[in-house]
Amino acid sequence: MTTVHTTAIDAPIRSVTLFEDRASVLRAGSVQIEPGRHRLTLPDVAPVVADRSLRVEPKDDPSCDTRVLDFRVKRELIVRKSDLPPDQAALHEEERQRSRELGATKARRVRRQAERDAVRAAAELLLTELAEDAGWGRGEPERWRSELDLLREREATLDQEILALADGLEDAEAELADLRRRLIVTRDHAITTWIEIEVEHSGSAPASLEISYLVPCACWRPRYRATLGAEPSHSLHLEVQAAVWQHTGEDWTDALLRFSTQRPSLGTEPPLLAEDRLRAQPKQEQVVVELREQDIQTTGLGQQRGDQAHELPGVDDGGEPLHLEAAHRATVPSDGRPYRVTIGHSRAEASLERVVMAERHSAVLLRCTSTNAAPHPLLAGPVDLIASSGRVGRTELSFVAPGERLELGFGPDPSLRVFRRAEQVEQEQGVLSRWQTTDHRVELKLSNLGDTPRRVLVIERIPVSELEQIRIELRAEGTTAANTPDSDGFLRWERELAAGAIDTVELAYKVMRRSNVVDR
Repeated sequence: MTTVHTTAIDAPIRSVTLFEDRASVLRAGSVQIEPGRHRLTLPDVAPVVADRSLRVEPKDDPSCDTRVLDFRVKRELIVRKSDLPPDQAALHEEERQRSRELGATKARRVRRQAERDAVRAAAELLLTELAEDAGWGRGEPERWRSELDLLREREATLDQEILALADGLEDAEAELADLRRRLIVTRDHAITTWIEIEVEHSGSAPASLEISYLVPCACWRPRYRATLGAEPSHSLHLEVQAAVWQHTGEDWTDALLRFSTQRPSLGTEPPLLAEDRLRAQPKQEQVVVELREQDIQTTGLGQQRGDQAHELPGVDDGGEPLHLEAAHRATVPSDGRPYRVTIGHSRAEASLERVVMAERHSAVLLRCTSTNAAPHPLLAGPVDLIASSGRVGRTELSFVAPGERLELGFGPDPSLRVFRRAEQVEQEQGVLSRWQTTDHRVELKLSNLGDTPRRVLVIERIPVSELEQIRIELRAEGTTAANTPDSDGFLRWERELAAGAIDTVELAYKVMRRSNVVDR
């Protein structure tokens, strides 16, 4: 019979690849063993490891004469009530005592409620008998009054006792729930997990193995830290970070972290088919319309002229997934708290301008425009904004490809004020006209309260019609500088404001619709 030797192998975590909702852990280690068959054990593994994802392979080393025969994940529930600390044992005893007292109080309340119901029934029966006696002419008022007073006093006493028991039950249930929460936090059991590996070794060199597996309860999300350089030559320093959470049961100590946008899965199922019937419907005489907001979706601001084109990697459309790597090794404890890990840094020239979008916000915002100088795309995520005065706030960043321009808002300019007033006037429809006209007027007043001149970019918009039954026309005589809108309906003015100056921007347009068009 062949003897199988059991030996512990030290295989610390070398690298971790994080996905959106799980992580792939890679361990590596070696152990000096004699030629023959051995059972190697790797202790202190995450209890949530996915058994089917476990892989054990010998290292790619010509001097390693090791063959892996079998491997498996082993778990054991450890319960040691005798080894509980005194305070935890006292908590268990207190929990049992309070549970018994709570049960006895509930039983006492049930008995008192039953007794109160019996007293009420006796009072109703007594009133019925009194009515019968009075009908037969047998009147005993003193006895009736005495018996009714006794029943009422007993009922009042029982009501007070029931109310007191109910208050006591509410307090006792709250204390018992708090005690049980404390017991959950200081639970007296644990799950120990290890990996058993059957190997056959035939050389004199140490046996070197690589162990990999998937674990849930781990995820990452991109985030950024943007620092704006001081005037006059603005620059934007962007630090790409990853926020990492993990509660797998094992600490990742001094591990190389990689971040992937892949979505590994155990399989997918095709969608169910449903009937889609087509029916003929009569054409409506009226055209029903509604005014809606539409976001202009872009992946960036476009590339600057002369930049080399880059392919946009796909995320959900079958494109090549994105893989990032941390700039240095990191330690992430298994406590479920977020930890920031730096992926890389980039610095690019930036332009700063003051923008007014008074329809959305009544302030003049500082807009920083720069270029993604990183060698990889920037995924959507939160951005911490840092200026010369310190942290100024937080914003969001959309997907930006390498070489694409990006925008970041660094908050309002405190020295500038803006006031917007909008009005609309419904014109009367002519007798022979088939169009109904509504005049719209917008007036913006800009004020510079500072002691230095400011250049401000004013952005307004007019509706864009998708139907031939509705027309939008800009009124040049009522619009400042006779500006014209772009294809999305936006108009832009660049205004110079001297120190202490006030400026006005006006916009006028009209909406014409046919008489058969109605609002939803």
